[in-house]
Amino acid sequence: MATIGELGEAAAALPTESLSIGIQHFRDATVIRPAPNDPNAPGAYFTTSIRETAELRCAVDLAAPLALEKAMRERVADGVLQSEHVLTDRLFRYNCQYPERAQTWKGLTQSGANVYRYDGDISCNVFILDETVLLGETPPDGEGCVLIETESEPVLEWAHEFVEEHRAKADRLTGTEFTDDQAPSARQI
Repeated sequence: MATIGELGEAAAALPTESLSIGIQHFRDATVIRPAPNDPNAPGAYFTTSIRETAELRCAVDLAAPLALEKAMRERVADGVLQSEHVLTDRLFRYNCQYPERAQTWKGLTQSGANVYRYDGDISCNVFILDETVLLGETPPDGEGCVLIETESEPVLEWAHEFVEEHRAKADRLTGTEFTDDQAPSARQI
């Protein structure tokens, strides 16, 4: 109960139906929320974090801020970030609708990032930055993304399994697939 109290409404973002671990493993978690004067605080936090990350793995249905996407592309192109992205088909199509996003993802893929297209739903947006896990959810009222951050070893193990499970069922992209003839509908930070 103490963990749920600490996480507050962000506890609802946890994929309890797909968690093979208990809520108690989130005791050390920090919640990064939009602030009244900074609705983009979670995106800015993530962008800053990615600049200090050597390895990123994720399974997502949540469009990242363009600044974050560009930071990922630059770090992959510079050879300082290894990344693996499992995108839902919905997010893939959303990224294709916007030329700047499509070019960023094409460049990211062609610079060496492993990008996959998953035809299905992802119950929670999972990001692994080195040894840190970020779980992201967009509240239904559209107020912005909420991130739950933890370095809990059981959560880290679960997150790797979660990404791997979705990656195994996804198709690898080469970058040429990012065109503007796809339909949008993913959520955005």
